[in-house]
Amino acid sequence: MTSASHPAWCSPEACSVADPRLEPYHRSEQVVLPTDDQDASLYLYREAFGDCSAEFLVMAKLEVTDEVPWYLTEPQGGREISVLKDEVESTTKAMASLF
Repeated sequence: MTSASHPAWCSPEACSVADPRLEPYHRSEQVVLPTDDQDASLYLYREAFGDCSAEFLVMAKLEVTDEVPWYLTEPQGGREISVLKDEVESTTKAMASLF
């Protein structure tokens, strides 16, 4: 994959497009928010399919260790929230209305 086919926001450390052992995803740097759980934090990041056909905002509660990179860690409870890029604004408004 050439640098031209990577989105400008794609982090080389978290990108798995060039690794044939992993599912091909472009990923941004993560924003980490602490939670009440001392062992886990909320991770927010941008993700896109390897061919860039769809782009998402992803939120996941992760318990990250030094042995496994954050982007290969399974979310706690096996769940994450993925919102299509085009739906982020409406989802943010809907979530804000809950508070």
